[in-house]
Amino acid sequence: QIQMNPQKALAYVEENRNKKVVYRTILTNQYNAIGATNNFNQLINSGVVHPTAILVCPFISSTEQTGFKDYQWKSPFDSCPATTAPISLTNFQVSVGGVNQLQSTLMYNYEHFIEQVSLSEQLTAADFGITCGLFNQAWWETFRFYYVNIERSALTDKLNPRNINISFQNNSLVATDILVFIFYSDELVIDVDQGW
Repeated sequence: QIQMNPQKALAYVEENRNKKVVYRTILTNQYNAIGATNNFNQLINSGVVHPTAILVCPFISSTEQTGFKDYQWKSPFDSCPATTAPISLTNFQVSVGGVNQLQSTLMYNYEHFIEQVSLSEQLTAADFGITCGLFNQAWWETFRFYYVNIERSALTDKLNPRNINISFQNNSLVATDILVFIFYSDELVIDVDQGW
């Protein structure tokens, strides 16, 4: 243990009594057997306070009658779940509290991915490695991830629980399973004197 000088300890406690810690939490959902060329429109989660981002990860469906006939991540020949499948999702839209987060439904491509991640890096100081060259267009087209930054909203909206909906069309010739990650901010206050 450290013994602080009593005068410095008192000054530290008086000036820094409450420390606010903001952290990111993740909710996950999985949806299976979205048929080839089918539309998907689903309430993903309700009552989320201060959501910041959505990540959709598509995989070849476990119901698909070709190939492994099981979950993609069970195959010893696949790098999944570290990577996904090159499944195209079109007419992509995310709505939070009934408000669309994208200007229009997107034929989501690499440029949209870069734009959404760059927005997130500017607003939340998160480093996804895009500017370091860890992801390039060839990588994204082989392993597609669909990221949408939903941080931008009024402060009063951020503090209220809101519903999150996702809609898209499975623009591929195989059935698809998707994993959806919802990132949201949470916070707590620590009393430096009492330690709680």
